[in-house]
Amino acid sequence: MVFLTQSVKTSKVKLLLFFIFFSTLAFGANECVVCHKGIEDIRDRDSGMMKEILKVADKSGHEGNDCIVCHGGNPYNKSKEYAHKGTDKYFKDHDGPKAFYPSPTDPSVVKNTCGMCHQKHVELQYTSVNTFDDHNKSLGTKKYVEYMQKLSKKETKAFKKDNNTSSHASKKGCASCHIPYAKSGLYKGGDVRISKKTKGHVLTHKIQSSRDVEVSLLDKNYTGVLQSNCASCHSKGKFISLSYKGLLELKKDHHINLQEDIHFKKGMICQDCHTSSDLHGSGFGTNESLAAVEIECQDCHGSVKKYPWELPLGFGDEFNTTVTDKKGRGVAKDVAKYLKQGYVAKKEDGYLLSSRANPLPNVVKKGNRVVVHLANGNNIKLKPLKLLKYENELSKEALVAMDKIDSHNTGLECYACHSKWSAQYYGENENRFVRWEEPALAQNGEGRVSPVIQKGKNSLTAHPHTASKKARSCESCHMSLKSMGYGIESLEKKFTKIKDINSSFNLASVLKDNQLSKLDRRGMCISCHQTIPDGNLAVSAMTHIANMSEIDIDKDMHNYILSKLLDIGAWAQVVGVGFILLIIGYLIYAKFIRKKPVNPRNEGWK
Repeated sequence: MVFLTQSVKTSKVKLLLFFIFFSTLAFGANECVVCHKGIEDIRDRDSGMMKEILKVADKSGHEGNDCIVCHGGNPYNKSKEYAHKGTDKYFKDHDGPKAFYPSPTDPSVVKNTCGMCHQKHVELQYTSVNTFDDHNKSLGTKKYVEYMQKLSKKETKAFKKDNNTSSHASKKGCASCHIPYAKSGLYKGGDVRISKKTKGHVLTHKIQSSRDVEVSLLDKNYTGVLQSNCASCHSKGKFISLSYKGLLELKKDHHINLQEDIHFKKGMICQDCHTSSDLHGSGFGTNESLAAVEIECQDCHGSVKKYPWELPLGFGDEFNTTVTDKKGRGVAKDVAKYLKQGYVAKKEDGYLLSSRANPLPNVVKKGNRVVVHLANGNNIKLKPLKLLKYENELSKEALVAMDKIDSHNTGLECYACHSKWSAQYYGENENRFVRWEEPALAQNGEGRVSPVIQKGKNSLTAHPHTASKKARSCESCHMSLKSMGYGIESLEKKFTKIKDINSSFNLASVLKDNQLSKLDRRGMCISCHQTIPDGNLAVSAMTHIANMSEIDIDKDMHNYILSKLLDIGAWAQVVGVGFILLIIGYLIYAKFIRKKPVNPRNEGWK
């Protein structure tokens, strides 16, 4: 009986040891989550990214522990002091964290974390490669690198020459974009160890990136990068993030609603237009956004005469007022390997190319249409301008502006007309004066007429991100002193002509005399109406006949009369010139070509 009792006790001890052993193995796979119970997986366990992270964990001898691959630390010690200290010996001799990193995306350590898989992105974020001659050391196609090398040599003030970091390489590093943050700085996730009352935390322990990556936050799911991440920086300076949503800041934290950008209404967020080179850097350090941004409106919309794939590379991004390459850019059949780490759409007829020769992985050609795959999971099927013209879907005003006046296509940014307002802050701080309607115009660094954003004493050319389908009226540019850059007057202050454009580019300037002579159409009414009705006899007679007939000359009738007068005047001149040419031709023929008749009576006589 005693033997049986001892045997039972021994069995219980063995079972207990067995349980402890397997419990240790179970928790040992990721001891970190014993304390950080409820913390969110940084990525879905079935995602390609998580699988790569777990492969590294397996190699280090910590199967299933994804935490240490980015954070380092001592996973087998439950004491916070020792768990958050050092790193596994495997990482001392291999790629990975060299110590415990509370913030793995900190610029000082990111090469040991994100850089394990995204080496090129990290290298180019934190170093200057203006001296790179080998395009393989930069991100982008060979043609893109060649283009940027020429541009950086031409615009030496706009491109940095010393070692420096990308504008998106902030103190938080990659996390500033790829981890959800809120202005409050409060954590909203499930980790029991992270205070929900103390500021300075992420919203949730999740990576946000493309439409393939779903993030759960506050009982809602979303894909892509939250616009609030972009707004944390881009609500200042040029006020782009606010304007995009149709908000104008009157004073701190007090806004009024204006017309939002049409792309915002369609559900598009920043990353739907701005490319990997825009956001991650391409290796060409820049002083201002115009140098870094490679996307142009025409890259998706084309022109009324050419589809996007028929336009030459560099169209809209000339930086010299002319396009030298006349060959159509075509489409790409594949994208670079580094782009495949993010979302890549099904290629259909090919990937559209940016004006600087990089394929757009989310924008494809399908027949004569363009399909844009949005980060929110939706798709936009748009008709390029050429197709809209062919199907008679453009208004008369649009055809006049884009089809009849070719200089609008070659000399203006699309948003010079399609941005009907932009944030304008004159003065400084509390003494500033706010305006927003129909901005002034100037020439940007690409040599194209662009809206001006006023920030205190600085006049900046930029895309206000307030694009609308219906453009501003012709009169708002051609009849406005403000649009021409001559300033505005108010009851409070008088603002003089824009004197200079704050830019590093050679071509950026206020409008020149030859541009103003084309833009200024003030007084055009007087040129005709100063002779009506007391001018010449014919005009006076027509005026009196109209009055006697009680013809109501409204806007439509006025336009009809002007159109007829233009047609009659043009045909009269063409017919007149043709008639004169016929007379001259006949005289030349009669004098030098036609044979003179011979009198039969004198025939044979000398």
